[in-house]
Amino acid sequence: MWADAVTPKYYQEEYMGESVEADDFNRYRARAADVINQYCNYAFDHHVLTDLPVIEDQENVKKAVCAEIEYLSAIGGTTELADRDNLLTATTIGSFSYSQSGAKPLSRDNAQLSVAALRYLRPTGLLYRGAGQFG
Repeated sequence: MWADAVTPKYYQEEYMGESVEADDFNRYRARAADVINQYCNYAFDHHVLTDLPVIEDQENVKKAVCAEIEYLSAIGGTTELADRDNLLTATTIGSFSYSQSGAKPLSRDNAQLSVAALRYLRPTGLLYRGAGQFG
């Protein structure tokens, strides 16, 4: 997998991320890589990290994966992301009505991607389709 460059050692010593349980790291890294790949218009379906010609872009992608790992750890895991679409937001029974605001389905525009990860990806050009980042 292209995100294997983000090792626990890199996460802890280079990125200096918040502590993540060793048992959770690989699961969070896999999910983080999927999310980053989605935001990068699936560029890593056909490329690996070292295909990026600029070393700084490679580092920024690794840091984006780390930021997403940290985000997943902070929200309590990947289940939160999976279950958000199934949250009850409104119901009506007879004359009784209940609604809950603030529970938005996940989309590219909200909490699926950490803000820090997005900031790391911006200078790479990977967020923009057709920018030709790969040699």
